[in-house]
Amino acid sequence: MERSDTSKRKIETGQPGGPCVMVIFGAGGDLAKRKLFLALYNLAKDQLLPKEFAIVGFGRSVGSTEEFRKRVSGDLQQFSTSKVEPKLLEWLIERLYVQTGTFQDPSAFQQLR
Repeated sequence: MERSDTSKRKIETGQPGGPCVMVIFGAGGDLAKRKLFLALYNLAKDQLLPKEFAIVGFGRSVGSTEEFRKRVSGDLQQFSTSKVEPKLLEWLIERLYVQTGTFQDPSAFQQLR
């Protein structure tokens, strides 16, 4: 599938995309902790995430939204290779939500929807 001219320009010029919600499956896992959330933080730092952006973490043991936000905040500070900017961290953390469930549970996907 070929990208539209508008999409190509956004990638080439480094402009953020439109409003969106990202779902991270396995959000309580090591990959999310060490890499995915850090990558999202870095995109936010480079102003490449839209202002209307949210992340839903899906997993078996992600806890409540408040617990999840605290954990991700700590993980970002622990694994970042540079100083974490407090205002930027707050901006990203405010956009985190959770949905607890397993891949085998159809009702979890209904709730996610």
